[in-house]
Amino acid sequence: MQLFGKAAKMVQVLQLFPSGAIVVNISSLGEINFHSTKRIPSECIRIKLSDVANLTKGNCMPLLLYPIEAQHLSGEVAKMVQSVIKYTYEEAQVCLNTNYYGVQRVTETLLPLLQLSSSGARIVNVSSLRSELKLQILRRIPSESIRNELGDIENLTEEKLNGILKRFLMDFIVNTLEANGWSIMLPAYSISKAVLNAYTRILARKYPNMRINCVHPGYVNTDLNWHTGIITTEEGAKGPIKCALIPDGGPTGCYFDQTQVAEF
Repeated sequence: MQLFGKAAKMVQVLQLFPSGAIVVNISSLGEINFHSTKRIPSECIRIKLSDVANLTKGNCMPLLLYPIEAQHLSGEVAKMVQSVIKYTYEEAQVCLNTNYYGVQRVTETLLPLLQLSSSGARIVNVSSLRSELKLQILRRIPSESIRNELGDIENLTEEKLNGILKRFLMDFIVNTLEANGWSIMLPAYSISKAVLNAYTRILARKYPNMRINCVHPGYVNTDLNWHTGIITTEEGAKGPIKCALIPDGGPTGCYFDQTQVAEF
């Protein structure tokens, strides 16, 4: 097997993940086979070549690596992975529109009905580990200024969230995401989920009779991550279901890491 360009470069990443990596082999038959070095069941998962970027050259079969614990990527490792996982500006817009603006539109449409509930409604927004602002060794969003804006619950407004996303898209266009402190690993996805968390807190403050929370369900084995997740869909559903069934007087405006209230 011969490796070319980015595919060859990515092989270097394998040794940096003691918890394991997914080895992706693009076959000459137009299929992609996923094998894990650790922790993931050994069976092969097949998807069509058209589902991912075509990195083949002639009849050669390059390798790609997908780290199991992608939330721990930072520095040079994140740059190497990000060099293969590329977003276009249009794709970034779609991501924001799906993960934040779409949720916002649906919520605003349903709020008049939810307010009719005599027992108080429940809103559960599905978040992600990539959204977290809390102090940690490897920050999801490097910029302290951006983190402070998103964490300033007393002064947060939907207008401010729109302004943050507009700045993000502008930096995306001019290729200054890293320079201005945005995440470089799944940048659009990361900021969309961080803003969704902030929106959840705004709603909870605005509608105190409702129980409105966001939840990171865990790294669930689904089509979204090519079945590299480490927990089942049943396990991943526990957090959202718990939030949906929170009793009157229970937590609101909170972030749940699976079934436990956690720091934003």
